[in-house]
Amino acid sequence: MTDELRLHLLTLVARDSREIYCCKTVAHSLDEALAQCSAYYGPVELNARGTFRLDPDGSLISGGGTFIPSSNDQLLTPDQRKALSS
Repeated sequence: MTDELRLHLLTLVARDSREIYCCKTVAHSLDEALAQCSAYYGPVELNARGTFRLDPDGSLISGGGTFIPSSNDQLLTPDQRKALSS
């Protein structure tokens, strides 16, 4: 696991219903991001992903989808939290 928190943008497919989810979460690794999303949605398979560095002011945080909360959210700056919620 790396020490750098990153914004993970994921496209997931539910294993049971084949429903497609677009989401974003803050995690140290892809495995951690998938675990957070699986806890939220249930069993899922990864379809596509992208990651972004978290700028201190939150200016480069972008992308759509549902924001999946995690224990890492407390490590974000107020500007980063605001950018994620918009």
